[in-house]
Amino acid sequence: MAIGLYQRLKQSYPAPGVMNGAFHLWEGPDFVYVNNPKAVCTSTKFALNNAIAVITGKPYAPLTFDEVHNRENGLMKRPSDMPQETVDRLLEAPGVHRFTFVRDPLSRLVSAVASKLDPSKGRPQRARLCAHLGLSDDVTFTAEFVANVFREDAGALNLDKHWKPQVDCIAYGLMPYTMVGRSERWDADFAVITTRIFGAPIPSADTRTRFGHVTPRARHITEATPRLRRLVEEVYALDYEMLAELEAKALLCD
Repeated sequence: MAIGLYQRLKQSYPAPGVMNGAFHLWEGPDFVYVNNPKAVCTSTKFALNNAIAVITGKPYAPLTFDEVHNRENGLMKRPSDMPQETVDRLLEAPGVHRFTFVRDPLSRLVSAVASKLDPSKGRPQRARLCAHLGLSDDVTFTAEFVANVFREDAGALNLDKHWKPQVDCIAYGLMPYTMVGRSERWDADFAVITTRIFGAPIPSADTRTRFGHVTPRARHITEATPRLRRLVEEVYALDYEMLAELEAKALLCD
């Protein structure tokens, strides 16, 4: 018996709950948004939940970055919240908008290192990576150091969703996307996507400034050396292939 797309998607993720956390579903209008960590995911979820709050009259007022990511606070549905036949329809039926956002891998890695591996942030991702590598908790992580590690250690590369390859985070090649936005032009692409879904662009808000969660531009400039670019192109080769394919298939928003 052939395995349906829903089951194949679940099997493509490393644990049963991962797909449940990444997929955000809604009926009326019908859409599926797949969360891609470090690719404007907070702003996208915040804006989509706000739009649904307007449609349904339900309250939605997160006060922190973490509250936006807490699925219990959100209005969009997880696959486990819906009957399987509904999930199957949203994943496969014509007329359903299925989308995500992608990001330049170098920029994404610099952002992940700054937000998840800085010792001042106290993030659990830092503790897990230090434990995996056998390093003391006072180590300083830079994007170049981490990229060198990832080149040799696939376990470290896949340890956390914020820096693992985007092709895996969004089930690229398996999920039938109808459109894909670029985080670098989020305002314009989000307007295109939400116009197709809701009939008009919905209000957007940059949660990086609202909740004070932004990687300084200077860090992107100073860390983006030619050597780091070469390392990232090697480590994230499949992500760069994905970006080229999306352009060729005209799935990127224009």
